[in-house]
Amino acid sequence: MAEDSKDLRDKLLLVYQERSAVAANYLRTLLFTLASAAAGFVATRTLASGSLLHYISILLFGVALAVLVYSWDLQKEKSIERVKRLRNNMAEFDDYQEEVERNWCRCNYIVDRIASVFVGLGIIVELIAIACSAGS
Repeated sequence: MAEDSKDLRDKLLLVYQERSAVAANYLRTLLFTLASAAAGFVATRTLASGSLLHYISILLFGVALAVLVYSWDLQKEKSIERVKRLRNNMAEFDDYQEEVERNWCRCNYIVDRIASVFVGLGIIVELIAIACSAGS
């Protein structure tokens, strides 16, 4: 009976992990689209005004895009490693999960939040640039 509950726990772990990966991909896609669209919008305004603040916001959006690409790559790398470990045995898989959770720079949710901060900063800087150009 204890073995059945462990198998059920392992199956639930994999299902929840898959659901969280899908949700994270939706979030990354949304952030990537937002940062790309915002950078394009700002780039058209920059050509017209040439304000330094517009360039800074484009840079922030670009950093956000780079962080998101890193996050997608990190997720892919971790998925490949999980599959390898699962092929061997569940204990190796559990060890890998603990290893990933201890290393903050390999936690996608932290990397995704950093990207969100850069998108937010880009928006704030752009709003300041728009306010400054409207006041001139």
